[in-house]
Amino acid sequence: MGSSCSTSRKEESTGINEHELCVPYHKSHPTVSSSKTCGYEFAYKIGDGAFSDVRVAYRKNNREKVAIKEVNMAYYVKEYANESQFEFNILSQLHHPDIIKIYEVFYSKKVYYMVTELLLGGELFDSICEREHYTEGDARKIMRTATETLRYCHSQKVIHRDIKPENLILHDKSRDATIKLIDFGFARVVHEGQTFTDIRGQSVSQHPSPCLLPPCLLPATI
Repeated sequence: MGSSCSTSRKEESTGINEHELCVPYHKSHPTVSSSKTCGYEFAYKIGDGAFSDVRVAYRKNNREKVAIKEVNMAYYVKEYANESQFEFNILSQLHHPDIIKIYEVFYSKKVYYMVTELLLGGELFDSICEREHYTEGDARKIMRTATETLRYCHSQKVIHRDIKPENLILHDKSRDATIKLIDFGFARVVHEGQTFTDIRGQSVSQHPSPCLLPPCLLPATI
């Protein structure tokens, strides 16, 4: 098992930069059938994407519920490695109450598993659709949380590049539940003077979007 903030070299086989990982990592992976060594028991699937699945799991030592995101490494590297860094490399360096918390990572050449806190409130998008009335106060609260969270990301030189209601998850089912930003699969670390593109390959400077603002512009927009 690796240690937090390891100084190990970059793994050529996976493209994972281990020295950037500030959470425990393991060069092996659990399985859905529940490995005896991984420390988790998989339960049921709660989400999926183009190259990933998310399942509820239990810690074997205390039965705490967590979420485990399984990502097809080969597909991700082939399709997105040139435009994005690995989600867990970025997420492990972000520490904010309104960003999903990452606990540890398992990985191999074929797949990686990212263990995170479990959010039970569902997508903000679904909550908006289900409620008969969404007040100005409700919207203001959500937008303030979202913009302050983005301000923090940008202060850390991170751009999310996939902001949408589906990636804002409610902490629980209560009416006053807070939201958390998830899915940093397309995120990038951007340094001053660096050029970059959005997820469609278009230059951000040529096709600006409020969701893709560079860090230096964010304070002027809020």
